[in-house]
Amino acid sequence: MTTRKAPWEKGRPRRELAFPAVQTPTDLDFVPKKSRDPEEIARLQEQKRAGQVIVRKQRMGITVLQRTFEEGMRELSAGDADQLARFTSEVGLGSAYHLFVQHDADMVGERRVKLPIVQDDSTDERFYRKDLAIITEFWLMAAGLEANAIEKAHRKNRGIEARSRRLGRSLAEAGIYAAVLAERVPQQQGSEEKMQWHAWKAAQDSMRHMLELTNKIGERPTVAALMDSHSNFSQYLYADNEFMPLDVYDLLQDQIRTLQREEAVRTQD
Repeated sequence: MTTRKAPWEKGRPRRELAFPAVQTPTDLDFVPKKSRDPEEIARLQEQKRAGQVIVRKQRMGITVLQRTFEEGMRELSAGDADQLARFTSEVGLGSAYHLFVQHDADMVGERRVKLPIVQDDSTDERFYRKDLAIITEFWLMAAGLEANAIEKAHRKNRGIEARSRRLGRSLAEAGIYAAVLAERVPQQQGSEEKMQWHAWKAAQDSMRHMLELTNKIGERPTVAALMDSHSNFSQYLYADNEFMPLDVYDLLQDQIRTLQREEAVRTQD
């Protein structure tokens, strides 16, 4: 009698996640609604640059996501911290698809992103929960630097395509590490093949959840949509306590309000 192999016994340890180029229709991209704030309208008219709203919201959303993740990992309960990591993962992957893959869909079928090496039997090295959190923070910080550079380049009418791809890759990496963190993969026991399969499955499941959420709310969850209170995504976060527990939501909103105050002061200077 032939014994069926476990999924992780079929080949080498998984090292990458395939990021398919065709995921959801392009009409599910987040598009900012026109502002009714007189000060905001005046500022936009002064700058006179198409796309300036999205690059600004993108930069602000990454800052909020980074700050929320860092504080949440320190202050939230273990269960809420897991849910924050899932949220971070899905927003990271949703944003990454738009920036990293979508515009090249006619040239590439997929892009590949490295998985964390949760366990390496050849060196006895192993990632723990704190390691995954630190590296997630690193990728969010890298994304923030790219988003700042993109906004500055956009103001000067310089090309941003290459930087946008780098930003997308950083957010994809953050999303993958956050997914592996959320599912507590380091607490699993087993061979390198088994551990890497669990890491791959955590990332794959997070991508699937992101796509399901996109279809459910009619808009891809992105860092830019996070900064628009009228976006489908922001409205969903307010309404769904299971996806966004109250303590996580309150922390997120605190960070949004703090950044908005900082931005108001900055624009007045």
